Amino acid sequence: MKRGVILGLLLGVASCGEQIDVLAPDLSQVPEPAIADAVERFREDVAEDPTAANWGKYGDLLQTYDWDREAIESYQRAMELDPDGFVWPYRIGIVQSRADVQSGLASLNAALALDERYAPLHVRLARTKLELGDSDAAREHFEAALALDEDNAAAQLALCRMDLDAGKTEEATIALESLLESHPRLADVHETLARAYFASGEAEKASEHADQARRYPRRDPLDDPRGSPILEPISSRDFLNSGVEFARQNRLDDAVRQFEEALELEPGFEEAFYNLGLALSLQGWFVEAQLNLEKALEINPKNEEARNRLAEVYANQSMYKEARNEYLELVERNRDSADLHRKIGELFAREGDLPNAITFSRKAVELAPGEKHQLYQLAFQLMESRAYEESVEYFQKVIELDEGHILANNNLGIMLGQLGQLEAALTHFRKVLETQPEHAGAKENLANGCANEGTRHLSEGNYEKAQGLLEEALELKAGRTAVQRELAWLLATHPDESARDPKRALDLAEDVWMKVEDTDTHALETLAAAYAANARFEEAVETAMKAHSQALDQGKEGVAKKLGRQIKRYQAERPPRPRGGESEGEAGGAN
Repeated sequence: MKRGVILGLLLGVASCGEQIDVLAPDLSQVPEPAIADAVERFREDVAEDPTAANWGKYGDLLQTYDWDREAIESYQRAMELDPDGFVWPYRIGIVQSRADVQSGLASLNAALALDERYAPLHVRLARTKLELGDSDAAREHFEAALALDEDNAAAQLALCRMDLDAGKTEEATIALESLLESHPRLADVHETLARAYFASGEAEKASEHADQARRYPRRDPLDDPRGSPILEPISSRDFLNSGVEFARQNRLDDAVRQFEEALELEPGFEEAFYNLGLALSLQGWFVEAQLNLEKALEINPKNEEARNRLAEVYANQSMYKEARNEYLELVERNRDSADLHRKIGELFAREGDLPNAITFSRKAVELAPGEKHQLYQLAFQLMESRAYEESVEYFQKVIELDEGHILANNNLGIMLGQLGQLEAALTHFRKVLETQPEHAGAKENLANGCANEGTRHLSEGNYEKAQGLLEEALELKAGRTAVQRELAWLLATHPDESARDPKRALDLAEDVWMKVEDTDTHALETLAAAYAANARFEEAVETAMKAHSQALDQGKEGVAKKLGRQIKRYQAERPPRPRGGESEGEAGGAN
């Protein structure tokens, strides 16, 4: 808020009796009495004790409330009394740069002559050079700032932007990601990263960072204690700014108190309601956040950031209909927003309304066909609605964009399994485990798939493939009795004698028998075969006869018939045969 200038004078008397003229700004348009009271109080301090420090404090107050001309004159008075003081030409340069870049540059250069080792000064000089179109000089000053302070976020961000403008997208992206690690809540870093990812064609990451940029309050990343006046908050705007700074430092309790102070002074302060709601939501106080965000929207229904945050707060309270209505209101003004359509689709899905969820998710994909997040959501919803073939199509599109996508690979494997394409399914489960070896879902799915495929191959006589799959299933999930039983049978009956392992077959079969019920005919049949493979024919006959009796009791005539042939074989002290390897007429034939 720029103030008019009145050259009214307060006549004070210094200790030596000299009259001091203290310029007074125009206070007629000041919105809050507290500001006018502070101006009068600071003027009185200067009149009573006209030191450089008091003139400087008065200048700080004046520049805080945009009385720039009076602020500059106050700093000039301070500089007359303290000609070696760095802060006076520095702050004059900062204020002058708002309206006259050339004048500001001259004052900043004067400050540079007094102290060239202050990094924020180099940042301000660089920004001024950029405004004047001298990018080479600007880069030199940004680099000088980093040489003095390697963690200077403002200089790092500015150089990233310059690299991005110069087409050095990859270098800029790497540097921005590094900067984000130390400044995760800096909106300008997220915004610039969104630009970088958009330029490199990574639309989903661009969208994610654009969302993050909207989450956090805007602020200048330049930390400049010698250039920024430090005053106790006076006005509602001061308390708001103080709260935003506390929020930036993740001091959310302090931020909440400052926003509440702002509302005490100005009960209809929309920005304070919004920021208070934002801070409360970040603390998980969703009911309180909701009330403040709703109040911000009552004051200004066009505040899209408040509406977006309110929708998130509703969703966090499972108020899906209310959240959806807020997003629909935003969609009316942002019809091409893929992200809003995605969020509405997600809310419908949470309510169990898959048809509407899929409609909005399809629209999101139509608006942003290259964003894997939208594609994955649609694929998952199609899977939930049992549209398996179409879900496969969209999971595959996700994997085309991100080969190692954990969830897409796992769910694609599940869908392919449902469609009977088990070998292809196993490939995707293995892909998940390459990245996350302990992923429980993929591990279970792969173990089940290997077991089923191994059993199938065993029944078809593909022994080598069957053994590999069964071994893999057992390695993934030790102790599975069904897998142990099938592997024991294979090792006991393999048609290639050199591939048999009778001892291990018996170990597996005995372990299975210890864990299953006594009535498990299959376990007994396998144990009998393992005994026979180890030439323990008496035990093989006894076990097979027990299995035969149980099969008859259970009405399993086909199984009983097969066991009858096996009993005759073991009685003849002949080793077991693979499944399908004996017929009714060969019980007394050759080995």
